Amino acid sequence: MAKLKLNSALKGIKGGIDDWVYRTVRGRIVISRRRGPSIGPISAAQEAVRERFRLAADYGRAGIQDPAMQVIYGPIAKERGISLYSAMMTDYLTPPVVNVIDLTGYHGQIGDVIKVRASDDVGVTKVSVTLKGADGLLLESGDAVLVFGSWVYAATTQRVPGIPVTITATAGDRPGNVGSKSETWM
Repeated sequence: MAKLKLNSALKGIKGGIDDWVYRTVRGRIVISRRRGPSIGPISAAQEAVRERFRLAADYGRAGIQDPAMQVIYGPIAKERGISLYSAMMTDYLTPPVVNVIDLTGYHGQIGDVIKVRASDDVGVTKVSVTLKGADGLLLESGDAVLVFGSWVYAATTQRVPGIPVTITATAGDRPGNVGSKSETWM
């Protein structure tokens, strides 16, 4: 990659000239070739991706107008060296991940604890837990509470040992994305 030292007249350049596009990424000017036209018809998958980006752009534009969102995303944008709009779009495009469902405190009794560790690029705002029997019927569900970095759910019904129960944790973020993971308890 070539490195250029731009004179003061070009330090703030952005946009396009001829077949070149100039933009600033993390405080550095990046020059790239302009993308050519698409060849052939657009597939359903491509259209879905375009729609997702349109929705992310809408979320970013709406968020810029909201002072409460600026408070949340401002420090993140500054830390990453990106615009507020880009931070909001990135959050919209990045769903949360359920990393771990810790069943060591769950023994099938009322009040037993299921701990969930979930992550997101900006923050997880909600975690819900559902328990389903081997037949797929819902046994119980509810929201977990954030306690010292883990989301904690206390069981509300008793289970019979030896009968499998599928425990699913679903994490949500500010834009409304969800990510989930399931574990089986015997």
